[in-house]
Amino acid sequence: MEINEVANPLEQNLRTLSFQTWFITAILTLLIMTGVFGVVQRGSKTIEQQRKDLVARMREAEVMLKENVLLKARVERASVGVAELNERFLRGIGAELHDGPAQLLGYSILKLAQLRWAEDPAARTEILSNLEEMMSEAMLEIRTISKGMLLPEIDHLPLRDAIERAVRLHEARTKTQVSVSIDGTAIKVVAAVKICAYRFVQEGLANAFRHAGGKDQRVTCSVAGSRLTLAVSDGGEAAFSLNDDEHQSGLGLEGLRLRVESIGGTLALRYLDKTGSQVEMSLDLSGGLALD
Repeated sequence: MEINEVANPLEQNLRTLSFQTWFITAILTLLIMTGVFGVVQRGSKTIEQQRKDLVARMREAEVMLKENVLLKARVERASVGVAELNERFLRGIGAELHDGPAQLLGYSILKLAQLRWAEDPAARTEILSNLEEMMSEAMLEIRTISKGMLLPEIDHLPLRDAIERAVRLHEARTKTQVSVSIDGTAIKVVAAVKICAYRFVQEGLANAFRHAGGKDQRVTCSVAGSRLTLAVSDGGEAAFSLNDDEHQSGLGLEGLRLRVESIGGTLALRYLDKTGSQVEMSLDLSGGLALD
């Protein structure tokens, strides 16, 4: 017996099967390559975006570093200036005590020596009268000097009340009126900020009264976010000067600038067109100067 089979259909089936196998393999390979390309593309975009973010952060860090260096230098200069200002202030107080009360007390000692040897009751009475006058004058000068050195108790006061107290004391001393506008000062601040604000208003109004005669005195204060802005202005001509050190406290606006810069703030002087002058302090409270 003999069996014969035609091979053509088998060969055709094998070729079809081979083609289908290669086609499926190509499709799977294409899908895999497409997926890998998508993953690589997405990863490349992520890396590029991260690189850009890193560069931007590095630039921000460089800017912040430069600002911190400038701020550090400013604070150091202010600290040195405050130290020098304090020494000058102490020398001024010493000179006032030496030239005022000390001289009167020395003269009183001489009068006491005269009183010891005086035998005439009328002469003794006259010497005692002179002693009383000189001691009273010495006491008055000492109280005047002490009054300029002492700061009212403002630790327990809100910032608004501390500013208003400086204004009211100025009005009582000078018999003038001050317009006050205070907004957004409910924020709690450390004592250093309140003392600086108090001295700023005190010195600014003193300059406005001394040079502008107290004309159109104004105090404005506002807090926007963490930025405190406090300004004193008047209706006189060129009332303020950053080199003005003639005030009895010996500080002047130059000393005030050092005080403001010592806590990280800035002080600016402006001459308003036909309306007077303005001195303004600006302070960022976000650096630990605001209380929770």
